Order: sequence, then structure tokens, then C-alpha cells
Amino acid sequence: MTPRRRFHGGPLLVLATACGGTDSAAATEGLDGAEAPNTAGTATGTSAATSEGSLDTGAHDSGSEAGTTTAAPVDVGLDCPPSAPFSGPALTPGRWVDLSPPGLHRPYGEAPPFGCMDIHVVPCEPGTLLLTTDSEGMWRSDDGGASWAQIGDLPQPVSPGVLEIDPADTQHLVYVGGVRGASLGFWVSHDRGDHWTTPAGFAAHADNSVGGWTNDVYHVAADPSDFDHLLLTFHSGFEFAADAGVLESTDGGQSWVRHDPEPGWGAGHSIWFVGDDGATWLLGTQGAGYWRTTDGGATWTQVLDVDMQHGGVDAYRAADGTLYVGAVGQILRSEDDGATFELVGPPTSDGYYAVIGDGTTLYAQLANTGGNTTGPQPYVVSPEGDGVTWTEQNDQRFSDGPYRMDFDPVNRIVYSANWNEGVWALAVDG
Repeated sequence: MTPRRRFHGGPLLVLATACGGTDSAAATEGLDGAEAPNTAGTATGTSAATSEGSLDTGAHDSGSEAGTTTAAPVDVGLDCPPSAPFSGPALTPGRWVDLSPPGLHRPYGEAPPFGCMDIHVVPCEPGTLLLTTDSEGMWRSDDGGASWAQIGDLPQPVSPGVLEIDPADTQHLVYVGGVRGASLGFWVSHDRGDHWTTPAGFAAHADNSVGGWTNDVYHVAADPSDFDHLLLTFHSGFEFAADAGVLESTDGGQSWVRHDPEPGWGAGHSIWFVGDDGATWLLGTQGAGYWRTTDGGATWTQVLDVDMQHGGVDAYRAADGTLYVGAVGQILRSEDDGATFELVGPPTSDGYYAVIGDGTTLYAQLANTGGNTTGPQPYVVSPEGDGVTWTEQNDQRFSDGPYRMDFDPVNRIVYSANWNEGVWALAVDG
């Protein structure tokens, strides 16, 4: 039972890509909107934003002072050397603090670019964060978000996308871009994102030729037991048709096998490994519900007619093995690796992209691209052993929830990339 958990150790988690809209009409557009210029700043290594947010609730906290947190050794499920004391922003347990890179906290954006997307804590390196954005560059922090620098040599403007980190070699990253921008496609880095290349085996067929595919990539998933085993999904259909299938690689992206789509799938999907055998996958669509294969894409079964949230959602494996997946309206919960689901969490006219846990508590917040449609909302929480009953986490309110979250198990910090609401951090107790 997999999805690689972002809690880098123990059970698992996986990723996704892209966006949705800021009102009921725009929710069907999201990243399908007009091309956006690159508005990223040019300064590197600058301090993170420290404003208390632009909402009128007065409930946001800022974190501009660096502090040192010394954590006891923690088993994170990897062969990690002892960690040095953590030097990063001062955090108050139980309160979300704004750690946004400069210019990326601007709530209620109604047109692209839509801000912060994928966020990762680098395995075995507490305090090192990687962040992707919608057309505003890739960013790295080496001090837990107290400061950020833009990284990489991807063509500008960098396309919206997500990445995966090889837990056995954290210099090795894979990234996909789609929807708009200049870095569409599949990319590999062997120096933690400073330089990127596209393997010839992907590029040679990324032209919608017969038997080929598009370079408009939506999501990458890495097999938790074999990082060279990759799956890709796409924002637009194969061979200029309406439906997109799945690409599979077993050699790190050097060569690919195309799995054709089921009729009516459309395009813009998320995908995860949900079994220990490498052949059980779960696929989320934006108009045909969720589908599952147990034979590596040879056959598919629809397991739910609820759609994923537009833009691509994430999956999280809780400590007890329960699988949580984002969706339109509510959160999906499965105790059988995605064969069946129940709907949990507060219902919403928006949706949920991400759920994360710290081993004790699950965290989520409704979200939509640029800003949610229902006004300032709180994070909601549930005991990790429950997942059915959810309550408000505190009195803080946000114009949008997370596209992605990750957890630093050594320093016990949850990081949340909330579209145009920016990057936030929560220190948790215990």
C-alpha cells in the first residue's frame, strides 16, 4: 500500500499539478486561461514576506525573526545522519506563519499567475524546502523558509508544475510543466534543480504524432519502491484528441510506454501508485471520476463518479494506512487502497487539493485557484486515527487553502503552499 507519503518515512504520499478557478465560472478555466507573463522578482536570497496578510480578520501571523530549534532524533524511515540544530524562522506552536517568497503573497488573485503550488521538505535535510509556482519560477530555502532564492535554468516563464525528489539521492529531481509557459514537458535534474534536461526518449514523441503524446504534462508520480519507475499524466489529449492516457517509464524517463485512455476520460489527470506491487494505480479525472488499475494500466475500473478538483490533487497515506485524496466538494477516504471511498470533511462548493498529517493530526483546507469562492476559511483537522470527524484548527482564516503541503518530521513543522495566499508554516506540538 503506497502513495509515497510526504512525511519522508513510514507510509507514503504522492503529487500532482496545476490549478482551478476563483469563482464558479472560473473554476472550469483555472490554468486553462490566457498565457501569463513571468512576474517573478529577480532578487535571490531575499527575506521571506513578513506581513500579517491582507485579510481583515487580523488572524494571520508573520515570522520574520530567525530562531534555533533543537529537536530530538526522530526516526523518519530513511538512513539519515543526525541533523544539526535547525536555524529558521521563529514559529509559535499552533499558529500559521507567513513565509512567502517576495511577491508571492497576494490574496484573491483572479487571473494567472496563481502563485504557489508544490512544496517539499528535502528528505534527510530538515529546513531545506523546494517550491514550484505558476509561472513565477522555482524556489529553494535552506533555512526553513526564512529566506528564499530562485533556482534552475528552465526556460522562462517556468510553466506551472510539480516535482518529485529521489529519497535515495536528493540531488536527483524530476519535474513536469504544463498548461502555459516555456518549460512544458518532462525534466530531470541531478544537482537539486540548478540545471535541467529533457531526455530524448520523451522529447522525440512529445509532438502528438500517431502513437506519441503531448508535451503539456500535468502530473508525475514516482514509485515509492523504485524512483526510476515513473508515471505521467497530461493536460491535453493525445494526438490532438480529447482524451489523454498515461505514460510509464521504468528507466527514470529515458524511455516510455504509452497507456491509452479510456473513452471519455478527457485530459488533466492526477495519478498515484497505491499498491506495493508497482502495478496498482489510482487515476483522478476532471469529468469521469476516479479510476483504478491493478495490472499496470492494461485494464481500468471506475471506482468513484466524484471528480478531482480542477488543477490536480494530492494523496496522503496516514499512519494507520488509510488513504486520503483531494476532490471536488469533500475529501476522499479509503481503507482499501482506493478500491472504495467515503466522502469526509466539511462540504464545500470549492474542493480540496491536499491533506497532510504529522503522525497525530490530519490537516486540510478547502481551496480553489487564486482564491476560494466562499470567503476566508480556516484549516480543519482530524485525529490521524479517525479522519471522519473534522473540526476547525484555530481562529486564523485564509483567502485560499493549499495546493500542496509537506511535513518536516524532525522539527515538526507543517508547510503549506496556498496559491496566491502564499507559503505558510505551522509548528506542531509533541
